[in-house]
Amino acid sequence: MHKMILKIFFLAHFFVGALVHAEKPQITLFTAAVDGTYQKMGKDLQLACNTLSIDVMPSEGSLQNVNSLIKDPVIELGHRFAFVQHDVLSVLPKTVQIVTVLPLFIEEVNIIANKQSQISTLHDLQNKKVSIGLQGSGNWITANIIKNSLGIRWINIERSTPESILEVLSGEIDAMILVSGTPNKMLADISGSMSKYIKL
Repeated sequence: MHKMILKIFFLAHFFVGALVHAEKPQITLFTAAVDGTYQKMGKDLQLACNTLSIDVMPSEGSLQNVNSLIKDPVIELGHRFAFVQHDVLSVLPKTVQIVTVLPLFIEEVNIIANKQSQISTLHDLQNKKVSIGLQGSGNWITANIIKNSLGIRWINIERSTPESILEVLSGEIDAMILVSGTPNKMLADISGSMSKYIKL
């Protein structure tokens, strides 16, 4: 089984004011959902860099993070950073001016299917109901890139990850696409207690 991987990038848009006069630099870090990996990473950075004033901001995901970097009102003092999936950068206009700071880790693209759906390959998703995440999220963008690149015509269902997994379990939808780093508790559960009903 081939795995598709995505790098998660740390991006920044700098606004420099009277930084030398501040006791602590003010940093805004855009992450993702409050219960997601990006938010946890942001909180870990906040703890590890306790000499800095870091404001960890939840968001709807990669695309909103980019928009927050380039469209929010200018911060007079400090810097803005965001976690963004690499393939999200490929759909941005060339005029967008942001700085890639560094790649942080690699995520996998997982297809999670109901066992009754008989899905074994990406092409088996043809004409199936597939949850691709919430509109504008990195997950949503990745799923659409896969769909358009391979010419697979599944039926897009836009749901959050918790809603998606419940609907795959119930058979209401056939599959879901999950872009995630590892370890991921939900993926571990699928390999264990949920393996009777759904599969990776």
